[in-house]
Amino acid sequence: MALGGHRTYRDAMDVTIVSGRNAVASLARTVVVEYEDVLAKCFEANILAPKHKFPGWVAHSKLAALPRRMGGGLYEVDWTVTEASKTRQSDTKMLLMVALNGADFELLDALPNWRDEYDLAVAVVFDGWVLGAFHQNVRNFDHLFVPYPEAVTSVASIVDVKVDVLPMAFDCLGIQYTPQRSNDILSYGRSSKAHLDALIKDPDISVFTQNLSSEVVGPKQQWGPSRSDWQGKELLRARLVESKIALAFDNTYTQQLEDEVHVSHQLKGSILTQRWFECLGAGCVVVGRRPTSPLVNQYLDWETSTIDLPESVPLGLEVIRGLLEDHERLQEMAARNRQNSLMRNDWRHRARQMLDILGVEEPKALHRELDLLDQASKGLSL
Repeated sequence: MALGGHRTYRDAMDVTIVSGRNAVASLARTVVVEYEDVLAKCFEANILAPKHKFPGWVAHSKLAALPRRMGGGLYEVDWTVTEASKTRQSDTKMLLMVALNGADFELLDALPNWRDEYDLAVAVVFDGWVLGAFHQNVRNFDHLFVPYPEAVTSVASIVDVKVDVLPMAFDCLGIQYTPQRSNDILSYGRSSKAHLDALIKDPDISVFTQNLSSEVVGPKQQWGPSRSDWQGKELLRARLVESKIALAFDNTYTQQLEDEVHVSHQLKGSILTQRWFECLGAGCVVVGRRPTSPLVNQYLDWETSTIDLPESVPLGLEVIRGLLEDHERLQEMAARNRQNSLMRNDWRHRARQMLDILGVEEPKALHRELDLLDQASKGLSL
């Protein structure tokens, strides 16, 4: 960054993104692909997607089953330097990963001597609290980012790599925002079963629900429209833009309601999960239970980012019915959620934050992407 606070921009970066999109197929992992695709635009990056040598293995979707040790050499990829990469002028060659959890670092076994090729190795790890999943390849990285402050100390203690916080976000430009919506309620992932059941039973309220599917290790199709996880992601995006209200409850609240122990319970305290960024970025009004994570004060600090529901289910339904009946207020809240997301909670903002922390000059491509967010935000009428 130049003196006086004015940014300077490099013409290009030399970045390779190593992706697991062709190694494992699951709806839970599609957010990783979304982030990778946005980063590829921002950094004009090449994407390398190793595939599993033994396709078709179906596994349970629970994260507790993920830390597997099947030995090395499970993945393969056609690793060649593209002509564009050969001619690109850059003083730093960077390898970048977005990992669902630490087991994804095993993908790098498909790239022999990969560390010799790159000046800088950086990774974002979403579910860093699954400490037993980290593959030894993580120790070859220079910098890790995790989305939750609560995970920094524990991750840093086992990987011996610099760890910083980089919150979740959403590809706001990847959906077609509209204030006119046909569905009342959207619920996906863990929630308050009592509130959801009551809403489903109400004949005057329309409800969409969506659950995570089982995952396939070594999918036979490459990432694209023929894959069930790709179809599930597109369905979720459609439901996000069709729904007026989305349910989202803080993880510390849902933990009290759940009979089964979920692997995320290992991470103590409130966390600001992906669902808030997806729902707010798509222009939904979020009701449920606001997280108490310190990140909320920085990224969800406007009053209507979450409408807290009373403990009483009947009273909670009254709050929801009141919102659905007040069309003008509902649309105003939705537009404010969308605008705030465009201004601070898109993956493109996280790309800039990442480079600022790394001390790497921003490329012009990222500047152009951020300008698109600014144009979209100014286009909203509040």
